[in-house]
Amino acid sequence: MLSFELDIERVFQAIKILEQELHKLAPYSPTPPDLIGKIVEIISRLLRPLMTRSPQNTVLEAGCGKGDVAKVLARSIKAYTICLEIDSELLKHSKNREPALELVNADLNHPPLRKIDITYAYLLPTGLQKILDTVKSNIIISLDYKASRENPTKTITLGNHHELHIYVKRF
Repeated sequence: MLSFELDIERVFQAIKILEQELHKLAPYSPTPPDLIGKIVEIISRLLRPLMTRSPQNTVLEAGCGKGDVAKVLARSIKAYTICLEIDSELLKHSKNREPALELVNADLNHPPLRKIDITYAYLLPTGLQKILDTVKSNIIISLDYKASRENPTKTITLGNHHELHIYVKRF
């Protein structure tokens, strides 16, 4: 094996240990600021066809941390945005002044009951799989990580070694 492949293997082993030992869906790691605009643009493009079907679309950022992506989404697109975060301390740092943004202190075991048009997450594979299993969302977008049991419908390379994995579900 090349040294690069060994490094990647070590990272995946560390992720598995983190998921198994700590039972966490992800450590807090915010979406890189230089990617937020690209992600919001992609979500906006994916949301356009759905806007003709519903007068009020909903976007969920699962594991939103301080809500950096959710705030830009609420400001930039005409959709109600939910920022779901289990860590109340992280949510306290979010300065929400967006009327279309709701900060929710909850976990993925109790997702919002309403239908979600698009969900965005930057979570480890187990967390992403939890979203696919529990959240009623038409489109689920994951930065960098693929779900543990499902393959994405499409993958978009963002550069700088980042990928968006898009899962399309039908309800």
